[in-house]
Amino acid sequence: MDKVVQERVARLPWRLALAAAAVTAVATVCAAIAGMGDIPGVVHLVLLAAVALPLLSGAAPAAFCRACLLVGTTLLWVSILGARFGLWPVLLASLLLLAASVADRANPPGCASMALAGMLPPVFLLVGFCLAPF
Repeated sequence: MDKVVQERVARLPWRLALAAAAVTAVATVCAAIAGMGDIPGVVHLVLLAAVALPLLSGAAPAAFCRACLLVGTTLLWVSILGARFGLWPVLLASLLLLAASVADRANPPGCASMALAGMLPPVFLLVGFCLAPF
């Protein structure tokens, strides 16, 4: 029988993703203390959960890199569109996740992952704007 090889995510990408989660957690706490303005508290909790998603795949380096890429690009779009409403700290977390997605030389994101990461966030935002009641 073949042995299952246990792999872990390399240190640098893991630390970058952990820093992204920490930045988002600090921004969520600061927003909760200082007041959230126009943004409901649920939005900050959803962003915190989204940033923590790649950390759940610590035993699968390829899945970790793809999750960092997809979450990072989605949060980049969210931070750009939500900067007016106080979501600018998410920009730093998205850049950290994008750096984590390419930091592991053994598991670089493929062409299909890059294309999906580029097209998925605009599609989500387009669908969100079409379904949002105004």
